[in-house]
Amino acid sequence: MAGMDTIANLYHQASHCRVCFDEQTALKAPIINLAQPRWIGSRYYEAKPRIVFVTLNPGAGDPSKDAGNCEAQQVLVGFREGNVTFEEVLAFQRQHMESWGRPTGRFLEFYLYNLGLNLNKVAFLNIALCATRGNHCPRKMLEQCFKKYTKAILQKLNPDLVILCGVKSRRFESEISALFQDAKIEYMLHHAHRGGRDVEKRDRLRLRRIIKALKEARRELRVIIDLKLQRLVHSALDLGFHCFADGDQAPFIILNAGGEDQFMNLKNDDGTISETLVETGRLIIRQHAKAGKYYILLWDGHLTAGGKQRDAVFAEVGEAGGAIAFIFAQRYKKTQSGRLSKLGQPLVVSQMPHLWSFEI
Repeated sequence: MAGMDTIANLYHQASHCRVCFDEQTALKAPIINLAQPRWIGSRYYEAKPRIVFVTLNPGAGDPSKDAGNCEAQQVLVGFREGNVTFEEVLAFQRQHMESWGRPTGRFLEFYLYNLGLNLNKVAFLNIALCATRGNHCPRKMLEQCFKKYTKAILQKLNPDLVILCGVKSRRFESEISALFQDAKIEYMLHHAHRGGRDVEKRDRLRLRRIIKALKEARRELRVIIDLKLQRLVHSALDLGFHCFADGDQAPFIILNAGGEDQFMNLKNDDGTISETLVETGRLIIRQHAKAGKYYILLWDGHLTAGGKQRDAVFAEVGEAGGAIAFIFAQRYKKTQSGRLSKLGQPLVVSQMPHLWSFEI
């Protein structure tokens, strides 16, 4: 998976970095003296929703567990030197995560089990990737590491929900919010908080409600169309984005009739493009009602959401036998370099009468 390969590469680069300790001589490293990757579940990218827990930095390590810390150090040195894979680093973590926290097991109990989450479907990320002796983590260290590594890792994780754990992590809310158009950001207590059981219970119930609502919203999207067609929609939106970005603004149809995909560009007789072409596309699609399996009609337009108007690629999608069709949109913007850049994930923006729901 390309995202995981990029993340592994970023962590590998970070394992060679000593900038914070060289610049800030008061900082001292504990036994584990290099950047520490954090857990990414094997099913994280298929999770609905994708949840990332963001904490400040790795703990310095319990002195009573120095033997385990030395073993972890050897694994991470092996990763830095290219003798241990990223997957093997994660596997090593999984073997020991049950004992993380005080009392033993507090970490997973607090972040996962109390929230009803599956470890294989979540990810964890530290703002600063290195531990420090005494758990001292100055602002400069946090900002440097976020800018150099953490920001890019978080972008590749592309979460639906970012949970900022502990008060100090909240200072990065604006930077994280700027990375994503659609991701929800919530606060959470740190697992070592001292707020008491009642405070922890209220926080836990609040987060469970938020996660439940997100799951229900994602479940509603999943029943709209099957997984195969969802992938096709994403591919079609991507194709439309690149076509329109290259200057070809003509709407087009992807139609499966007789078991094969057909692509049809829509242009007027004189080669010009007009808004009426979208309706022309619908008329063409209706002609294949008896033999068609699915259709996707794509065009370039504008989407208004949250009071802001954005350029967007639209895809009207219907399957044979369906009662309604749906319109998806992929927002985009023009960067300072003049290129087009996608904004967030595709959205379901409306329902439409199915073009094959009646006899021609």
